[in-house]
Amino acid sequence: MVVEIVDDALVARVGRLHAVATPYTEPEAVRVELIPGRGAPLRFHLDGDQADAVVWDGKTFERTDRSRRAAVRDRQLDESTDELAERISASAS
Repeated sequence: MVVEIVDDALVARVGRLHAVATPYTEPEAVRVELIPGRGAPLRFHLDGDQADAVVWDGKTFERTDRSRRAAVRDRQLDESTDELAERISASAS
Protein backbone atom coordinates (compact mmCIF):
# COMPACT_ATOMS: atom_id res chain seq x y z
CA MET A 1 0.00 0.00 0.00
CA VAL A 2 1.15 3.49 -0.81
CA VAL A 3 -0.27 6.51 1.02
CA GLU A 4 0.88 9.84 -0.38
CA ILE A 5 -0.15 13.42 -1.01
CA VAL A 6 -1.18 14.06 -4.61
CA ASP A 7 -2.40 17.54 -5.64
CA ASP A 8 -3.06 18.52 -1.99
CA ALA A 9 -5.12 15.34 -1.33
CA LEU A 10 -4.19 12.26 0.68
CA VAL A 11 -4.38 9.29 -1.69
CA ALA A 12 -4.11 5.57 -0.92
CA ARG A 13 -3.14 2.94 -3.52
CA VAL A 14 -3.05 -0.84 -3.43
CA GLY A 15 -2.12 -2.29 -6.79
CA ARG A 16 -4.55 -0.81 -9.31
CA LEU A 17 -7.00 0.32 -6.63
CA HIS A 18 -6.77 3.94 -5.50
CA ALA A 19 -8.89 6.41 -3.57
CA VAL A 20 -8.76 9.89 -2.11
CA ALA A 21 -8.97 9.75 1.68
CA THR A 22 -11.78 11.56 3.47
CA PRO A 23 -12.21 12.41 7.17
CA TYR A 24 -13.12 9.59 9.55
CA THR A 25 -14.66 9.55 13.02
CA GLU A 26 -11.58 8.18 14.82
CA PRO A 27 -8.32 9.99 15.53
CA GLU A 28 -5.31 8.92 13.43
CA ALA A 29 -7.61 7.45 10.77
CA VAL A 30 -9.12 8.39 7.42
CA ARG A 31 -11.78 6.74 5.24
CA VAL A 32 -10.99 5.34 1.80
CA GLU A 33 -13.16 3.60 -0.76
CA LEU A 34 -10.55 1.46 -2.49
CA ILE A 35 -13.24 -1.07 -3.42
CA PRO A 36 -16.28 0.73 -4.92
CA GLY A 37 -19.17 0.82 -2.45
CA ARG A 38 -17.00 -0.46 0.43
CA GLY A 39 -15.57 2.49 2.32
CA ALA A 40 -13.24 1.46 5.12
CA PRO A 41 -10.92 3.22 7.53
CA LEU A 42 -7.17 3.42 7.20
CA ARG A 43 -5.85 3.44 10.75
CA PHE A 44 -2.37 4.84 11.18
CA HIS A 45 0.01 3.51 13.85
CA LEU A 46 2.26 6.34 14.94
CA ASP A 47 5.82 6.34 16.18
CA GLY A 48 6.07 9.84 17.58
CA ASP A 49 4.68 12.12 14.89
CA GLN A 50 5.33 9.76 11.96
CA ALA A 51 3.24 6.80 10.80
CA ASP A 52 5.14 3.52 10.89
CA ALA A 53 2.23 1.35 9.74
CA VAL A 54 -1.32 1.54 8.44
CA VAL A 55 -4.13 -0.99 8.88
CA TRP A 56 -6.74 -1.44 6.16
CA ASP A 57 -9.33 -4.21 5.90
CA GLY A 58 -7.63 -6.15 8.70
CA LYS A 59 -4.22 -6.08 6.98
CA THR A 60 -1.22 -4.22 8.38
CA PHE A 61 1.11 -2.46 5.97
CA GLU A 62 4.42 -1.44 7.57
CA ARG A 63 6.44 1.54 6.41
CA THR A 64 9.48 0.61 4.36
CA ASP A 65 12.71 2.41 3.61
CA ARG A 66 11.96 2.28 -0.13
CA SER A 67 11.32 6.02 -0.31
CA ARG A 68 14.60 6.67 1.51
CA ARG A 69 16.47 4.33 -0.87
CA ALA A 70 14.84 6.04 -3.87
CA ALA A 71 16.04 9.44 -2.64
CA VAL A 72 19.61 8.14 -2.31
CA ARG A 73 19.42 6.58 -5.79
CA ASP A 74 18.13 9.85 -7.28
CA ARG A 75 20.92 11.82 -5.58
CA GLN A 76 23.52 9.37 -6.95
CA LEU A 77 21.98 9.69 -10.41
CA ASP A 78 22.13 13.49 -10.19
CA GLU A 79 25.80 13.32 -9.15
CA SER A 80 26.60 10.94 -12.05
CA THR A 81 24.80 13.22 -14.49
CA ASP A 82 26.70 16.26 -13.20
CA GLU A 83 30.01 14.40 -13.49
CA LEU A 84 29.20 13.31 -17.06
CA ALA A 85 28.25 16.89 -18.00
CA GLU A 86 31.58 18.15 -16.61
CA ARG A 87 33.51 15.55 -18.65
CA ILE A 88 31.63 16.47 -21.82
CA SER A 89 32.26 20.15 -21.18
CA ALA A 90 35.98 19.52 -20.53
CA SER A 91 36.39 17.44 -23.69
CA ALA A 92 34.66 20.12 -25.79
CA SER A 93 37.15 22.78 -24.59
